Amino acid sequence: MIQERLLTRAARLVFACCKPSRTRKQGFLRANPNSTSCQKHRATSGVRRLVSARFHAGFDRAFEAVRNGWLGDVYMVRGVMNTDLSDRDRLPLAQYKGGMMFELGCHMIDRMVALLGRPKEVRGWLRHDSSVNDTLADNTLAVFEYGHAHAVLSTAARMPFEITGTNGAIVIAPIEPGNKIRVSMREARGPYKAGWQEVGEI
Repeated sequence: MIQERLLTRAARLVFACCKPSRTRKQGFLRANPNSTSCQKHRATSGVRRLVSARFHAGFDRAFEAVRNGWLGDVYMVRGVMNTDLSDRDRLPLAQYKGGMMFELGCHMIDRMVALLGRPKEVRGWLRHDSSVNDTLADNTLAVFEYGHAHAVLSTAARMPFEITGTNGAIVIAPIEPGNKIRVSMREARGPYKAGWQEVGEI
C-alpha cells in the first residue's frame, strides 16, 4: 500500500536526517525544512527550524515509567498533533503525498519508535476532508502494529501523547510546553500513587 510506504519513509527521514540540538536546555530537535530525500534535506542545512521534542521533560518522565515497569506491560500508544494552517500555508505541504502525517505525524512516529521499536506492520489513511480546494492530505491516521501492542497516531484538534499499560497510563497534554503530565496508576509504583494525579512543573 502506497500510504504504508510513505509513512515508513517519513519515519526513516526523521531518524536519518534530523540533528539534535546542541543543548538539552533548548528542549527541541533541530531539523532542516521538509524534503523527500536526505541528500536534498542536508543541502539546505543553512536554514533550520525547531520541529520536535526529543529532549522533553514530559516524554522523559513517561519513558522513565516505561523503562522501570511502573506502567506494567505497555499495550497501547496514542498520539495526536495538529496545526491551524491558512490556505496559503497549506500549498507548500500539498506537494508531499504524506500530507499532515508527513509534516506533523513524523514527530510522534519518532517518539513511538523510540519507545516500542520497529513496528511489524503499518496501516495508513491519508484523506483530504476539508473544503479547501487543494490536494493536501489534511486528515490522516496511522496504525502501527507490534507483537505486544499497537499505536494509533493522527492529526487532530489537540496534541496529547498517551502511553497505556496494564498497571497505568501517562498522558502528556498539551505536548508543549510539556512541563505537566497526568498519571493514572492501578497500584502505586515509583513516585506515583494509585489513582489519577497531575504532576506539574517537571
